[in-house]
Amino acid sequence: MPRSDWNTVSNTSFPIPVQSEQRKIWQLFNVLDNLIAATQHKIDALEQIKEKLSQNLFDQSWRFKEYSTPWKENKLKDIVSAYSGGTPSANIRTYYGGHIPFIRSAEIHSSTTALTLTQEGLQNSSAKLVKTGDILYALYGANSGDVDRSKINGAINQAILAMRPSKENDPNFILFQLMRMKDKIVSTYLQGGQGNLSGRLILALNLDMPESTLEQRTIGRLLQLLCELIGVNQSKYSQLELLKKSLLQNLFV
Repeated sequence: MPRSDWNTVSNTSFPIPVQSEQRKIWQLFNVLDNLIAATQHKIDALEQIKEKLSQNLFDQSWRFKEYSTPWKENKLKDIVSAYSGGTPSANIRTYYGGHIPFIRSAEIHSSTTALTLTQEGLQNSSAKLVKTGDILYALYGANSGDVDRSKINGAINQAILAMRPSKENDPNFILFQLMRMKDKIVSTYLQGGQGNLSGRLILALNLDMPESTLEQRTIGRLLQLLCELIGVNQSKYSQLELLKKSLLQNLFV
């Protein structure tokens, strides 16, 4: 540290609480730090459980006891209806600012969007409507290969492939199959993780599927419950970090 800076620091007065108050503050932050660490440990453990379950359920090394029929390979295009959207002209102001959320590829995990469309914008473009629960696959952008179920009713652009499984197939099962395949898809088809995917390429993927819709639902629901549990703990972790930050800002003033 430069001498001039040290002189400034060394001559600065800091309010110091009495020893008993110092001890209470230390105990408070110690408890908070332990809670934060324990929550992160729980998140890591749940992520490992999810990864292990996905691996063993989808390679069929683990089966629920009531099911033994071998799975069959299906092309994705044969078990879903699929489409992409488009983008209304940015030069026509009346196309934007309406009540239709406009979902772009970076927003497939979100329940809010930065842009909204008017009915006029929807009708005068290739943007397409999606419903809550539709599978959304990011084709373009930094998150190419990401997939999720839509959190909202809205419209999509050309960077997203929307999919609706046939009634015999469970959307969560297909979702987690596609999540599991992401790394292989990105490493195979994208240069250094950058670039665009095509809807045709994704729909040509082969997925191993149980013939039993109930088996699909059982697997899909189990993994979905794990994801929800992870999400609850991630929210708890964020709240604890915010609490710690707030205490640091307000106790030491």
